[in-house]
Amino acid sequence: MNWFLIIIFLLVIFPFWYLLGRQVLKVFHYDYHDENHNIITGFFAFFFEAFVVGIPATLLKVSWNVYYIAMLAVFILTLAFLVYKERNLLKENVFNKRIVSHLQRHLKENWVIYLMMGVFMVMYMSNAMAYYKMNYDDRYYIGKAVQLVGTPQLMNENYYTGALLTHSKFDLIRIINTFELTYAFLATTFHISVPFFIKIGMGVAGYIITFMAFKMFVELFMDKKYAQYALLPLSVLMIPRGYTANSDKLFMNINMYSQWHFQTAIFYGGSFVQHIALPVILFFSKDLLEKIDFKKVLFIALLSITFMSFSTTYLTYFIMLLIGLVLAKVLKLIYEHSSKNKNVLVGVIVISFLGLLVFNTVAFEYMKRFNSYALGAYKEYRTFYKERIATETLLVWTPFIYMLFMALFKDKKFKWLMLALIIMFGIPFSGKLNALMSLATVNFPFVGGRYIASIELLTMIFIGILIVSVLRQIKYKQVVLSGLALVTVCGTVFYIKRHMYDITRYSAGTTGITYAGYRAGIPFKNDKMLPDVIVKVGEYFDQLPYGNYRVFAPYYADYEGTQIRFEGLLMASNRIELVYPKENYKSFVPNGAGIMDNEEYDLMMSFSEGKISYEEVKSIIKTYELSYLIVSSSNSANQLKKNGFEISISDKKNNLFMLKKI
Repeated sequence: MNWFLIIIFLLVIFPFWYLLGRQVLKVFHYDYHDENHNIITGFFAFFFEAFVVGIPATLLKVSWNVYYIAMLAVFILTLAFLVYKERNLLKENVFNKRIVSHLQRHLKENWVIYLMMGVFMVMYMSNAMAYYKMNYDDRYYIGKAVQLVGTPQLMNENYYTGALLTHSKFDLIRIINTFELTYAFLATTFHISVPFFIKIGMGVAGYIITFMAFKMFVELFMDKKYAQYALLPLSVLMIPRGYTANSDKLFMNINMYSQWHFQTAIFYGGSFVQHIALPVILFFSKDLLEKIDFKKVLFIALLSITFMSFSTTYLTYFIMLLIGLVLAKVLKLIYEHSSKNKNVLVGVIVISFLGLLVFNTVAFEYMKRFNSYALGAYKEYRTFYKERIATETLLVWTPFIYMLFMALFKDKKFKWLMLALIIMFGIPFSGKLNALMSLATVNFPFVGGRYIASIELLTMIFIGILIVSVLRQIKYKQVVLSGLALVTVCGTVFYIKRHMYDITRYSAGTTGITYAGYRAGIPFKNDKMLPDVIVKVGEYFDQLPYGNYRVFAPYYADYEGTQIRFEGLLMASNRIELVYPKENYKSFVPNGAGIMDNEEYDLMMSFSEGKISYEEVKSIIKTYELSYLIVSSSNSANQLKKNGFEISISDKKNNLFMLKKI
């Protein structure tokens, strides 16, 4: 049923985003009529609406029901407004069947986008790491959306464990990031399982929006008839990072920070920021380099707020975009008012760079003398910079690709936009400005890594533009480009299949894969996109009265020939509270998230595996009032049965048992 409802959702939401985008672009004086521009604008406009509703609902600590009614009212009123305003468009196209010809043209100009989306989704759905090990961060982002549904008060839980918060704490990041709340609203409205909706529904939507955004950016430099083919280099991102970073079988080394986001987490809020914040903002800002328009400045501001609602990491992007665009605008004005004297322009560029160097020096001295925390973050970013800048081929090639691009594409209309982009890349690329870059990350070094990865994504797009520009010169260009698209996208899948052994050898860390590789049967196991045992436990608790039921589950257990992480229980039901250790435990629980001492958790893990007796953990079970335990040993299950527990769920094939205290 979830599969059918997802199709309904997609058939409703994309026309909704299209109509909303048309209206928004008209209001802000953008003369764009392409479907992709409208859909992308409508996507961000809708999430801005949701942000406007979500922020006061969170601050006022209202219940889920109050929030849902308010958001549903906004959604219905928006839909009614769009139908009324676009009634002539709907009458001319939908009711007169002209929509068929429009769809045919749209597919002709965007079929590569849908091909890549389909293949990326198949690879994602078959990925054993994303399915069994919960994709590193799914337990938080998807779990948060699950926990929000039905809650008596928004943001009243620890979304790492599902536990109720014992005191109210103003957390700006938790409040600003409203995209999970919006996901929960959409899943509830369309009656779709929340994990399935996010993984599949927003996965499909995420890839389409991402590829459309890149294509929109490419259209600045070439005809939209060929723009879709410039996206083909992104196909290489299907290959897990461990292999692309370390294998000597590839001619180019790619080691992007959070590269796995593109493979298995396209629906994360941070993914939208990392992947498309730069091309989207640059695209809509290009007119401002020619002429300042207040409405367009306001549009960029509202767009930036929406990106912030996806992830506060956007603050770094905003700072870099501001520096790049403002400097480019100032240089353009100076150049034009100096009778287009190139010597004056070069002099101002040198002075600007010296000014940045001075600011960088002052920033470093400030950190060294007054802010030890910022200095520590700077040193961490500096280490990351040194490791990547000299070893990653794609990053090393980037300045040369940009210079080649500038030399070949001499359209004066876009040279200032490219200058802004070069400034934005030059700051992290130049080792002389690392203090400035570190401050721009607001002392979160990993954000610097993501920003650099965003620059690399644009580099891959520029490589695609250069390749397509060359192939456009040949006689049978359309046939060649179409063939190249099929060979590149499908060929990447065959390459992964052929080199699977080598790829899984590089599975350590956040590489987007485990030794289990890919399993084609995963999407057909159930319609929740969660392991069966996780689904069964979730369904059990969903039948209980709404509340928080404390559960101990092992960090991991053997399951179906690989390992499963039971943090996925937070995605299965909004009634589960997992008992976790207080301190960082093997990097899967942040400090302060849990309530149990690490030593106690180790003992519970040993008991779960049948290595120690019930008597050794009896006091722990009593202290933490554990009414439900999941164990991975029949011996442990039998011991619990003898001490006042009964089996609620049994999976003898995988030797997993959930027991309830009688």
